[in-house]
Amino acid sequence: MPEATPSFWLKNGRLVSDREARISPWDRGFRFGDGVYETLRLHRGTVIRLAEHLERMREGLGILGLALDPAAAFPAAELGHLSSTLGLEAGEGRVRLYVTRGVDRGTALPPRHPVPTTLATIEPLPPGTPASLPGPLRLRTIVSAAPRPATWAGLKSLNHLPYVLAALAAAQAGADEALLVYEGRVKETTAANLFLVSGEVIATPARSEGLLAGVTRDWVLELGRASGLTVEERPITRAECDQASEAFVSGSVAGIRAVTELDGRPVGGRQDGQPGPVTARLQAAYAEALAAAARNHDAGSGIGPGPS
Repeated sequence: MPEATPSFWLKNGRLVSDREARISPWDRGFRFGDGVYETLRLHRGTVIRLAEHLERMREGLGILGLALDPAAAFPAAELGHLSSTLGLEAGEGRVRLYVTRGVDRGTALPPRHPVPTTLATIEPLPPGTPASLPGPLRLRTIVSAAPRPATWAGLKSLNHLPYVLAALAAAQAGADEALLVYEGRVKETTAANLFLVSGEVIATPARSEGLLAGVTRDWVLELGRASGLTVEERPITRAECDQASEAFVSGSVAGIRAVTELDGRPVGGRQDGQPGPVTARLQAAYAEALAAAARNHDAGSGIGPGPS
């Protein structure tokens, strides 16, 4: 049997192997989901929109009351070192950054002086992985629990159980992903933000709807405006989804993926399973923006130019 590709992590600022990257069973991230994380895209060796992801992590840490600077915990240079150690200087990957409140043998009440645990890793994607992952998505409506408070729009919490159960329910129903709906209004999927297309208008649920506002979501809004589309952030009902001419989702690793089926019915009446014209236009714009980010990095302008 061939040997597995070696993996390395940045744990508390130190490069370690899989064997050394151990988390204590007393870590509050494991015990209580007490922490935050970010998922980013590595494209042609460039960590895309690192600054925006770290800013969202900073917002989440503020909600948790954790005094830690994520930019100091995950310096661009150290992530670059991790990338090169894994042989991904020009490769594709999924970057994951984690912060927990650290080890604590007490109750749910946080310790007064926590020592956070930080962890970063990069999982290689196949060479040549495109900006937007191929293949359309089939969604299944799942009634979600009460939405997160609007003030938690930037909290990407380690406590992911509602998404886990929704993803499981969607898979058991024969779908690829869950569309979370609360009291008839759309929130998000378990791993991405939803957009509906009607003519030259793209609409996505507003942050006030209690969703996790993705960094790539913001980028898609920028690209939509730059492409001459009308962009709306507003409440969206589940019934509106059935009237949309196109639908797609956005995520840092998946990019822009077309939604071709919702609850067993084709979106916009399309039977070919292909992205609609507006989705295809945005996918092309996103691919060029991602390529530009890599070129800017190669030219020495930093890691990624802004949201992912």
